Parts: sequence; structure tokens; C-alpha cells
Amino acid sequence: WWRIWNADLACKNKKNHNVVNIHDIEQQEILRSQEIIKSKILDSGDVESYNQVYQNYLKKGKTNEMLIYSLIMANEFKNEKATFDVFEILYLTGHYKNKDCYDYNLDCLDEDTKELAIHYLKLAINRGSYGASSVLLTFYDENKYYPIKELYNDTVLIKKAKKNIIVK
Repeated sequence: WWRIWNADLACKNKKNHNVVNIHDIEQQEILRSQEIIKSKILDSGDVESYNQVYQNYLKKGKTNEMLIYSLIMANEFKNEKATFDVFEILYLTGHYKNKDCYDYNLDCLDEDTKELAIHYLKLAINRGSYGASSVLLTFYDENKYYPIKELYNDTVLIKKAKKNIIVK
């Protein structure tokens, strides 16, 4: 009796190892698909793939994990939206640390991150970003919420931002 039960159990265990879990296959396909999409960003700067990955991270509330892709798209492929995304992700690091930090208040950032964020804001404006231009004119211009002298004293940058707003 013991041998029959043991043999039956061995057969059941063997069968269970051969059972294919549909959920596992679906998860593997999703992961493979995500890796393909990410490689399109890294290898060729594919804008559609970038936007898809950005939306996925945004839905999950994990835009900070998007920084590497945004940097590559901004620096290597000169993508206007990604350049502004780098600024926004850097700004959000202040918000993650201090929940009272909102409305693009860069004072919540350490000096190095603030300097980097301003660099990418300027770069985005110079690349024609409507979003970056709007942020500059709404929040950082003289007599606005968080005036940044370095920005509002740059007449060429202000002029470019205004042009970006009008053109778009």
C-alpha cells in the first residue's frame, strides 16, 4: 500500500512540474515586450516607445525610475519632451523628500539638483518646449511665485519662452 501511494504521489508531483501556468507565460511576455520597448528607446531614441514607457511609469507613480530613459532621450537624441521630463523628474525629487514642496518650488531641492533642474529647464525651452516655457513664465519669472533671477534676467530665454507659447 505504501509503495502504491508513494508512486501515485510521485506521478502527481511529476505532472505538476509539467503544468504550464498561463499567468507566468503572460508575465514573461509582458516583461519581454517591455524590454524590447526600452531597448528601442536606448538604441534608437524611439519617441513612441519613450512615451509608452513614460505613461506606464506615470500610472505606477514611479516617474523617478524614468530618469535614465529621459536623460538618454534628452542628451543623446535631443528630444524636447524628454528634456522637460528630466526637469520635472528632478523637481519631483524635492517633492518626494518634502510633501510641502509643490508648484515647481525649486527651493526644496539641494543646490546641485536645483542647478541641474534649471539647466534642463533652459535646455527644454531652447528646444521649443511649450511645457517648460509655461513653467518659466508662470512660476519663475519676475514677480511670480518663485522668481529665479538667473532665469528672469535672461532676456533671450524669456523671449524664446514667449515665442514657444505663441507658436504652440
